[in-house]
Amino acid sequence: MTVSEYIILIFSIISFSAGVYFLFKMNYSPNLWLSLILFTFSYQMFYSVLFWSRFSEFLLVQLNYTSLLPMTLYGPLFYIYVKSLTKKKLLLIDILHFIPLIIFLISFWNYYALTYQQKIIEFEANNIDSFKITIIPKMPWVLCFVMLTYIIVSYNNILKDLRKDDDLVLWLKAIHLVFGVFVIGYFVYYGLVYFEVITNEMDYFISYIMTVFISMTLYFGYQYQNIFNGKEIQKVIPFVKYQRTGLSKSFSNDIKSNLLDLMDSKKPYLDYELRLNDLADTLNVSRNHMSQVINEHFEASFFEFINSYRIREAIRLLEEEPELSISSVAFESGFNNRVSFYNSFKKVKGMTPTSFRKRLSEFS
Repeated sequence: MTVSEYIILIFSIISFSAGVYFLFKMNYSPNLWLSLILFTFSYQMFYSVLFWSRFSEFLLVQLNYTSLLPMTLYGPLFYIYVKSLTKKKLLLIDILHFIPLIIFLISFWNYYALTYQQKIIEFEANNIDSFKITIIPKMPWVLCFVMLTYIIVSYNNILKDLRKDDDLVLWLKAIHLVFGVFVIGYFVYYGLVYFEVITNEMDYFISYIMTVFISMTLYFGYQYQNIFNGKEIQKVIPFVKYQRTGLSKSFSNDIKSNLLDLMDSKKPYLDYELRLNDLADTLNVSRNHMSQVINEHFEASFFEFINSYRIREAIRLLEEEPELSISSVAFESGFNNRVSFYNSFKKVKGMTPTSFRKRLSEFS
């Protein structure tokens, strides 16, 4: 195996491990789809190294005719991941996105059903036409255009639905850019295959793009809640300098005072759709000024600041209205789901809302 193959194989293992981590270690629903994307990347890179290095003839024979399988998944998984990030409800009809996968599996099922010894014979004969059920001609090119369509549709959706959420749009634009380059890489790859000039190093070009996506996903994906819940992005990304907003100390103190008055009198934190822009508009200040005031005066991100008020309200409800269910307490205090409520509550109080209520009953 070459150095490039070892590097790609290492990233394949990293991608798989990251997929497991995001799947089991983070209480955030879009991570299911992010995990599946990482698993698919992992398999694609593993198969590329396997195909060119042939480090295991057994695996190569068993996994033959699966090189296109990841391509049937990239578009749907990416689209559904972005959809889940934008809080859109997944519908039963979304299953239709996986029709290309089903078609692909049906196309090569005759080969997959063979015994290992039978597969060896057909593998050495390279007799693909006797097994492939040609449902869609030129399937690789069709899948390339399908992936491109998913990116275009998904990108248009985020521009339309997330105009007010600048930080989330920034993240989504970044992953769309990398994924777009990834798809273009596939077009280049199959162009080289068509002209019969493909080499293993050219094949690894796709894997190199995957390593960029994986590296970015590991960093940004883990930091997503910090970045897009109000934390200044330059505090997360070391190479981005903090842009001073020209906010004077006296004006900063005025904004802080007005903000505290607003939080106590109007209780905007009870609105689960509250965003940084909403507070800035209410106090007639810029978004950057509002963000800077929260970061500097309260040493917190926007959502950390807001959630501190929500937890305070939740504690009041737990103490004064014991008949309310935990879910009702979560929604009435401004949270839009139980997971966020439990995580924030435990971070502040060191215990779950259920444990807190139980302790209250023991002392009453």
